Amino acid sequence: MATDAYVSSPEATGGAGNAFEVKVGARFLALLLLHGIPAVLTQHQVTQVAFQNRYRGWATDDLLVECTDESDAVRKIAIQIKLGFTVSAINPECIKTFSGFWTDFRAPSRFDPELDILVLVVQRATNVIMKGLGGLLACARAASDHTDFRDRLNTPGFVSNDVRKAVEDIKQIIESSETPVPSEPEFWRFLKCIYVLPLDLDTSSAQEEATIKQILAQAVNPSVDDPIGSAQTGWLQLVDLAQHCNQGAQLITYADLPKELQQQFRPVGSPNNGLQILRDRSDRVLADVRSTIGGDVSVPRAEVVTQVVEALSENSVVLLEGPPGAGKSAVAKELVQGAYEDYVCVSFWGEDFAIARLDDVFSPFTLSEFESLIWSQHRVLVHVERAERILEHETDQAFRDLLNLVEQFRNLRLLLTCRDYASATLLTSYVQPRTQSYQVVEIPLFTDQEVDRVVRQIPSLHALALSDGLKRLLHNPYYLSIAASIDWPSEQTELPDSATELRRRFWRQIVRREDYTAGDLPRRRHEALVSLAVNRAKALRPFVPMNDSDHEALQRLHHDGLVQINEVGHFAPGHDVMEDWALESWLDKLAEDNDWQVGPIADAVARYPALRRGFRRWLTAALQDRSQLPDPFDALTYADPALNQVFRDDVLVAVMQAPDAPDFFARQRKHLMSDDGALLLRLIHLVRVACTKPDPTFPDIPGLSSLLLVPNGSAWHAILEVVAEGLDHLLPDHLESVVGLIEDWARGLNWDDLLPKGSEAFAAIAYGLLDYLGDYGARKSRKRVLKAIARLPEADENQFLALMEAAMESNRRDNLSDDLCEVVLNCSDGYYVSRRFPNHVADLFKSRYLLSRTETDRVEQIHPGIPIPAYSDYSDESRFGVRERVPIPGASALSGPFLPLLKTHPAIGVQLILDLTNHVGRWLADRSTVSPSEFPTFPIAFALSDGTESHQWANGHLW
Repeated sequence: MATDAYVSSPEATGGAGNAFEVKVGARFLALLLLHGIPAVLTQHQVTQVAFQNRYRGWATDDLLVECTDESDAVRKIAIQIKLGFTVSAINPECIKTFSGFWTDFRAPSRFDPELDILVLVVQRATNVIMKGLGGLLACARAASDHTDFRDRLNTPGFVSNDVRKAVEDIKQIIESSETPVPSEPEFWRFLKCIYVLPLDLDTSSAQEEATIKQILAQAVNPSVDDPIGSAQTGWLQLVDLAQHCNQGAQLITYADLPKELQQQFRPVGSPNNGLQILRDRSDRVLADVRSTIGGDVSVPRAEVVTQVVEALSENSVVLLEGPPGAGKSAVAKELVQGAYEDYVCVSFWGEDFAIARLDDVFSPFTLSEFESLIWSQHRVLVHVERAERILEHETDQAFRDLLNLVEQFRNLRLLLTCRDYASATLLTSYVQPRTQSYQVVEIPLFTDQEVDRVVRQIPSLHALALSDGLKRLLHNPYYLSIAASIDWPSEQTELPDSATELRRRFWRQIVRREDYTAGDLPRRRHEALVSLAVNRAKALRPFVPMNDSDHEALQRLHHDGLVQINEVGHFAPGHDVMEDWALESWLDKLAEDNDWQVGPIADAVARYPALRRGFRRWLTAALQDRSQLPDPFDALTYADPALNQVFRDDVLVAVMQAPDAPDFFARQRKHLMSDDGALLLRLIHLVRVACTKPDPTFPDIPGLSSLLLVPNGSAWHAILEVVAEGLDHLLPDHLESVVGLIEDWARGLNWDDLLPKGSEAFAAIAYGLLDYLGDYGARKSRKRVLKAIARLPEADENQFLALMEAAMESNRRDNLSDDLCEVVLNCSDGYYVSRRFPNHVADLFKSRYLLSRTETDRVEQIHPGIPIPAYSDYSDESRFGVRERVPIPGASALSGPFLPLLKTHPAIGVQLILDLTNHVGRWLADRSTVSPSEFPTFPIAFALSDGTESHQWANGHLW
């Protein structure tokens, strides 16, 4: 039979399964003792635990947990416990579990699908279970109805193959049972009732058991002297009680628990007391997230949400990144609002964690009480909106503590939204040092189909959709939203042709409302919104009081959806993009009022991180349109030592990130080398730090592209040209800065761009550096330069081949040649060289590693006819015709140039291997330097694919 393939494990037959089942029962008894909140049913407390419930009529018989809320409404959790679990239509345990679930689901006398749930508790939460079965159940709960569920399963790429296999296996199990075949709606409702709860009880790590004891210790009555000892003793008593109840199929209420335990541990309060406060706060955060266009047009992003759900099932931290207005917050809101059955969800602003104590964030919960909540739940999701705002604060300990908490609890997940420019910093500064379990999900702009769906429902957008340039802008959800709020003329000639013009039209019609001039309201609305944005940026808080502002104008802005007001009457801009625009408007006026004098602008923004961020973005835009920006503004900024250094750096970063960065270097070339090149050195530092982007080479490796940064922008080739021109003035005092510059530039090279802009200057710098790096002590820097050269050997082909030819000379043993060989003959560092100059690489390998005839004769003259003793100065390798004292690559294509040659020039790679093996063979046959008794050979047989054998002679030294 098919089921014969499944054999009971030694763990199960040895009693491990029973021990795990008992400890799971003890865990729920602990919840009963503490009046704890069960998994999934977060509005309820455990009031009753029943063991072995088959005689009570349940097919899901291991545990039956009853819970009540504050109104005494009862909900039930039927639990099946499995040490290990495989989702398969031929697995007896899987068949038994899902047949039992289906039987109970179809029994209205004991199970209400609208209230009760079915839980599979497993000890080992394998990826197959969590991605397959867990993904399927999450997909079912995310679907709005059975039709939506079917569409999700049938859409290519929407769910994984593991999910599709799981649904087919479960369907097959149910349809083959004696119960009626389910309809599509019934099957969907059935899956919505099922949850998987992994508990690592009775394992070597025993993390779950340690957490239970920790919670018990926190619940010990204050009169107890030894909370830790009491928690340990109390847990053992609960395990013994669970063992007894399991054997007797008993039903336990709080009154049935031993009096000693009742006296020793205090029950927690109502679950709604603290949790509801957190949820109310979360609802206010989500309420401020706009998720519709034109007021009531919704664009569900089910595919993106499903991608995020799958990422959360596998990772502790998931970061949603994207450009301003891409809809990161709307995706997070859609997920959080649809995940209440799967997660206890709490949402916060990024600024909430820019404080010293995590307890203050979770108030009214203390940190220990919040940990108790996490312990009692199936899954807990903490959603942090606008996480990049944390980077603007000096205090961030609460966020660091949150990440430590995520690493401590395996059922706690962290969902962050972050603008794309800050995601790499957020990852490298906070996430990556604390956990390797994270994933970055890039939120895409709207597709053509999504834009068309909105345009069909909002007739005023039809004219915009006819313009190719504007339709491209409308793929940004926020731009689409503001376009939907504007009254557009029917004549296509009056349509805006850029994002800047679209913003101006929005500002005139929607923000200022210039059609309504009574009471000078257009000016007052404009000034009120700008003042609000500036105050919020200075305060670094989600909402700020506006005591001295025009409250009538603010209320009108609130009525139009442009301003938010919280429960205490504080204000915030309606969207962070609108806040950006308001800050840019403020900076425009600041610059005009001060006639573009640098000092007043610096005084206004330098002390405020959020204003500095807005200033950099504003200045970058101004640099693209120099009609107003004075030409010497950027140079004068850095030349004034009285200005704040951070502000001066902000100006230079904006300059280098602008498209016309090369023009800046051309205009200021005479100033760059003055004062011993101080400005140029600062620019070298800033371009390496600020002008970078995630490496696009690794798009499919979660998180990696955000950690491996490569050069970005035209400033790189411009600064290389300046450095090449003034190299002699920078060396040797600033050698390391120059080495770092070319090293970082070379890191961004790719296969397709053989001679990128700046290659000539790069070569001049690199080969110029080698003149200063000949000493033994400079080896580390010399190898860094050689590795950069090896990534673009075509930059100066003549000089590179001269280095190769010099290294091929048999009697040449200098530092530069040795290091060049080590770089070029390395699998990874020499890949580009092997692709471009394969014959030179093969010749270099043979000249460097293989003994020549001249050297052979010299060895024999020293030891004529006598085998070289093992203790001589000549290595074992020299006895086989390989050059002495040269590190030999290991027995792998990854050692040496073999793999690059085999992949790019296979004929040359194969010939090199043949030349190497033939050389050693001839040496052994012709020379007397190897003693047969000292290095004996032996035959070995290779089984070939056609069933025959090939016999060869082997020696342990002939790897």
